[in-house]
Amino acid sequence: MITAIVAIYGALLSTWNVISNWKVNRRRLRVEVTRSFVAVDNPTLMILLKTSNPGYRSLMLRDAGFACPKGLHLIAPTLSGEALLPHELKEGNGCAFWVDPGELAELLRKSGKSGTVRMKAYFEDSLGKRHYSVCVRAKPWLTTRVEVSGFVKPRRSG
Repeated sequence: MITAIVAIYGALLSTWNVISNWKVNRRRLRVEVTRSFVAVDNPTLMILLKTSNPGYRSLMLRDAGFACPKGLHLIAPTLSGEALLPHELKEGNGCAFWVDPGELAELLRKSGKSGTVRMKAYFEDSLGKRHYSVCVRAKPWLTTRVEVSGFVKPRRSG
């Protein structure tokens, strides 16, 4: 009886160690999307995509874009920023990229979107995994601008 209890305890402890090591060593990426003024030549309102690597392994950022409902993925048109993609993001570091709102509005209109569009920004790593931000609302105006507003609260099921 005691042998069975010790065996079960050992199996549980081993499982706990495997799960905790996996959580610590997995590749993680935080993604945020906001509006911000970028002062390259003159201050311009841009859509800012920020990412950071809180994990203990470096990541290779391969691609960035926006995910809309019904499986529509928009690749960021002309992505400017602190680095060029592909970019190796070391552990504990971050970087920022910005997108011209007019180009994003044009992409949304060309893909048939109008009114308020719910979307998430994403970065894709070298293994093909996409890391998403929280959902934001975007309004492609009739002009060449897009308005990104507050975060969408997740729906509660049940």
